[in-house]
Amino acid sequence: MKDQFLINLSKHFTVKIIGILFFVGVIYSCKNKESNLAIHPYCASEYCSVEGKQELINLYQNSKAIEKTIYFDINCIVTSEKSLHFFKISEKIKKLNQTYAPSHIQFRLLPIILHKPVAVNLDEIERKKSFRRLVTQDLEKVDALNIFIVPHGKYLNGFTYVIRDNFLNYFNLVECNTTFISEKAWFNESTLAHELGHFFGLQHTFGKSPYENTTLEKPDGSNCIEEGDFICDTPADPNGKINKKCEYIGLSDAKKYDFNPPITNYMSYYRNDCKNEFTLGQYASMNAFANKYRKYLGTEN
Repeated sequence: MKDQFLINLSKHFTVKIIGILFFVGVIYSCKNKESNLAIHPYCASEYCSVEGKQELINLYQNSKAIEKTIYFDINCIVTSEKSLHFFKISEKIKKLNQTYAPSHIQFRLLPIILHKPVAVNLDEIERKKSFRRLVTQDLEKVDALNIFIVPHGKYLNGFTYVIRDNFLNYFNLVECNTTFISEKAWFNESTLAHELGHFFGLQHTFGKSPYENTTLEKPDGSNCIEEGDFICDTPADPNGKINKKCEYIGLSDAKKYDFNPPITNYMSYYRNDCKNEFTLGQYASMNAFANKYRKYLGTEN
């Protein structure tokens, strides 16, 4: 009887230990997976998943010619201490419309711009949801693209909440209708255009990892559909070195290889003063994404 009791007790603890190990393994796997995500030092928007990659490839390869112009209302909120007048928001949106005109995507600034100063910077907002909630405080509109101009931190210029796959779910997620721009980055020529590129599905030109020479796209463009940003008129981007004239000078080992990276492209990580354009492929891709996955926010007049 005693032996049987010990056997049963042993079985009981064995099951418990296995259960605990399984639980710990799951937690460890999730943490390990999270730690393997590339940290983007200037933009925190995430790269698509394997499933999301296939969604984008299918969209880009099967999209028609650019469709009718689609309009998005912009709900702008300033949480910086600086005045609304300081940011010249109407002028910025006018320039944004010029930039996006070839995509047939246009933006209409809502007449009321809220000024709600909060001493929480962009890095903190990206790091913790509690900070994000403190800043937004139910100020996001469900039927508009929400743009928050916030105090700057040490690292980020901006970020857009994106989902990594199943993009049709966007219409259920109010937090994914929001872009944050630091008060400093608001005045450069590229951050807002870059972040809204993410809003309309564009990936970084280098692909998943911002670290030098980690792109999986080949310099000859032979796998441009499957790697990088999946758009073939944006050349392979090793995120290498450039000079003061915005010219590519190679990688850290002083070799250029065969790359001719898109230094002037908004979705690259080269200096802000170098970036001033999207490609025709990017314009078409944003239009296709807007009409399939973001149309719940847009109108055609």
